[in-house]
Amino acid sequence: MTRFVYLHRKLLPTLAGLVLLLLGGLLAGEDKLASRVEEFLAQPHFKTAHWGYLFVDLTSGEVVLERNPEKLFVPASTTKLFSTAAALDALGGDYRFHTPLYRRGKVNDKGELEGDLILVASGDLTFGGRTTEKGEIAFQDSDHIYANWMPDSRLTTEDPLAGIEELARQVAASKIRKVSGDVLIDDRLFQHTEGSGSGPQAITPIIVNDNVLDFLL
Repeated sequence: MTRFVYLHRKLLPTLAGLVLLLLGGLLAGEDKLASRVEEFLAQPHFKTAHWGYLFVDLTSGEVVLERNPEKLFVPASTTKLFSTAAALDALGGDYRFHTPLYRRGKVNDKGELEGDLILVASGDLTFGGRTTEKGEIAFQDSDHIYANWMPDSRLTTEDPLAGIEELARQVAASKIRKVSGDVLIDDRLFQHTEGSGSGPQAITPIIVNDNVLDFLL
């Protein structure tokens, strides 16, 4: 299997530059675009890299530009570009995820739920956490590859438990004070499958507290 060029900090601006080059070339004409891309990728520091791309006109289905379109690649974290673009195209930029919480059982006069609380995972990968006051996803513009040791790698200040806490407030407002059963997560939205190796081992339709567990010993 052909391997994609290893992504590191110096290459990320290069990828952004390539995208801008491609977009600019689309406006300038396909012939000029192809020659400009080939000139860009012929730079000496790309001599060990493997490139593959396929640009298709969404309206006509015509192939605008391609390079090794039938080769197999391991795109690692850049896979998110495809999944995010597909989600934006299908759902739209204004789409909002709704994560419902159900009770199974009756609530007695003491506010005790004689049954379970069930959180139904709905694909929200931030689950209300890391969200700014404007409702946008907060992030730090740093390369995640070096997150373990780079001094400028840091988490955002937003609370990753914001979604859980908001649901807890809604449960309390419904007069539930105690749950005698279990608190369950229904994760059946996505078919259970393993990751590709460049991300989490298990693909899940919900992330709680950034999928971090704290152990007190």
